[in-house]
Amino acid sequence: MKRLATHIVAAVSGAFLLLAANSPGSIAQTAAPPSQPAPSSPAEPQAGQPAEDANPAPPALSRECQTPGVRIVGDVPLPRVTQALKLRKIIRIMAIGASSKGGKGDAGYQAIIESVLEKTIPGVDVKMIDRGVSGELARQAADRLRNEVALSQPDLVLWQLGTHDALMHVPVDDFKATVGATLDWLKLHDVDVVLVGLHYLRRLVPDQHYQEIRGALRSIAEEKKVLWIGRYEAMQVIEQARRTGSGRSPNAFTMTDNGYTCLSEYVVRALTSGAFARPPRPAAPKG
Repeated sequence: MKRLATHIVAAVSGAFLLLAANSPGSIAQTAAPPSQPAPSSPAEPQAGQPAEDANPAPPALSRECQTPGVRIVGDVPLPRVTQALKLRKIIRIMAIGASSKGGKGDAGYQAIIESVLEKTIPGVDVKMIDRGVSGELARQAADRLRNEVALSQPDLVLWQLGTHDALMHVPVDDFKATVGATLDWLKLHDVDVVLVGLHYLRRLVPDQHYQEIRGALRSIAEEKKVLWIGRYEAMQVIEQARRTGSGRSPNAFTMTDNGYTCLSEYVVRALTSGAFARPPRPAAPKG
């Protein structure tokens, strides 16, 4: 009887230990090696923020606007425009400087920019604010610009300049000082800028002052690291191609609908490239 009792106690104890080992709070389960964490999935983009791989490519240029071998648009990020796209999918663009109206009726090239940009970036709402004045000098635009920015609160200023300063023989140093100070002010107030360069006119190719203003504008853009559209260079290539093909010189670029269409396409490419440009990677440490 005593031996039977001993076997019963041993069996009960073994069953108890087996039950305890399989229970959720058991010591045996606690001591087991921890399971490996599941790999984390990539963070979802915030609302209104396009996925990195879904960034739209700049639209292709029309055949008549292509300039083989000539770089027309710079490669500079537009951080304020990028932020506007992430937060509210609205871009407010203020056009200032020389008159930006012409061609396609009163809508001018601004309507083309608005339409093409909205087709290029899905879901974006582009607000164009026209503050252009025909024949305006850079100094006059700069004087107005501060008030206009305060009133309109643009994300980006599209500034056409240089042509009338060159024609009116504004001193190059004065021109550079005006433009440089204005760009510094816009940067301080968190406004992106795209500069649109001088018109191309064949009769002004040998004009020294015209070429000096043209060169000054490009050097300012490079120094201040702002986007610059080489309208002069583009139209020079396009005119040469047209003259070669037709045997005659076309009308002045500024007076044709095709001219405004090309300028609009260049602006859209600049904005698309700048808005989705990746910031430069930091240099690897030397070692």
